[in-house]
Amino acid sequence: MNMTIVVAAYRLAEQAMRQFLEWNQTVFEKNNVQVLMVTDREVDLPYGNCLVYPKQPRHLSLPRVNNYGIKRAEGIVIKSDLDIIFSDQILNHISNVVRDSYVFIGICANIDSLAEMDAKPWHSFKKRFWGWGACVAMTRHDWGALHGYNEEIWGWGDDDHELVARLKYQSCLSLNSFYPLFHMNHDQRKSSEADAFFPIRKQENAAYIDEAWYEEAWGEGAYD
Repeated sequence: MNMTIVVAAYRLAEQAMRQFLEWNQTVFEKNNVQVLMVTDREVDLPYGNCLVYPKQPRHLSLPRVNNYGIKRAEGIVIKSDLDIIFSDQILNHISNVVRDSYVFIGICANIDSLAEMDAKPWHSFKKRFWGWGACVAMTRHDWGALHGYNEEIWGWGDDDHELVARLKYQSCLSLNSFYPLFHMNHDQRKSSEADAFFPIRKQENAAYIDEAWYEEAWGEGAYD
């Protein structure tokens, strides 16, 4: 099996992202994975227009991204911080949501804390609230080949709720035993710091979804 994973890291996370890739180098080599990395200052390897990047990048400035000749993904806007874990059943049905064969673009949280825990490659990380890491994009086939997780559903945030809403709207997800969607069981010892830096907008017990952003990404009326 041969695959390519493109990692787009914003500048402040560059060193931590490189460390994360080094820690997992043996896994990449075992699976014949080529990793290409882009930051807001440079391109490690020439990848031209083949690089798929989020429609609304949060950390890289869009003009610089365009200067690299990077192709922006058309509608592939699945926001999550990698603590959402897709089961094999969902991977078989998720093609209704994504386009151009790409299954996931998200935020890799707390990559600088990976060494402190026994984590699997591309696993969600505990101590998630110490900061964002980098965006990761891979094909649906590649994602399925690297994973096989079974974690508790726990600690939903606004990004997670929004992702689930989009999956359900596209009729590829129902939260039942046939299509399980797992969520990492986080260590919440730093929850007060999390509230200070990443406030979650809530309506009673449900996470708030940005209706305007949702419709811009998925079309007018998609939120209804």
